[in-house]
Amino acid sequence: MILKELALSLDKIFNRSLALSWDKVGLQIGNLESDINKILITLDITGEVVDEAVNLNSNLILAHHPLIFNPLDTILSSKAGEKEILTLIENRIAVYCAHTNYDLMTGGLNDFVASTLDLTGTEIIEEQYEQWYKFVVFVPLEAEEKIRKVICQHGGGKWQNYTCCTFNIER
Repeated sequence: MILKELALSLDKIFNRSLALSWDKVGLQIGNLESDINKILITLDITGEVVDEAVNLNSNLILAHHPLIFNPLDTILSSKAGEKEILTLIENRIAVYCAHTNYDLMTGGLNDFVASTLDLTGTEIIEEQYEQWYKFVVFVPLEAEEKIRKVICQHGGGKWQNYTCCTFNIER
């Protein structure tokens, strides 16, 4: 599968909108047109994991914790963390991370751990809420319904238990 398509599928599976605002989730390294046929799954991307991915001829590492978390000023082989990034790029190994979005999703990491430990009576300690933004757009009257449909098809207009909530004002 082409990386661009796989990343879009993973974005849907792991619902990027659930990620906390400070988190770095999604595709971090990769050529969008590359063909992905071997994936290595890990909690953390360490030097050993990178070596294993190279030895297994993996094209993608799917990690829980982001490899790149803070802005980088350099990517040098002499620095821990940066060395791994350089090795991944040189070996054309893509990196996709699902962190807090995977923690928070139904059927995600917390549910997996609870199930593995045969825990019963588990409950959510604290609800997390998606961050929403309001935006205003000016369009010709004849394009109004078409634009409204596109916005709603892409998740716009959600409010509490409702979908496709919009309003318009003629000027």
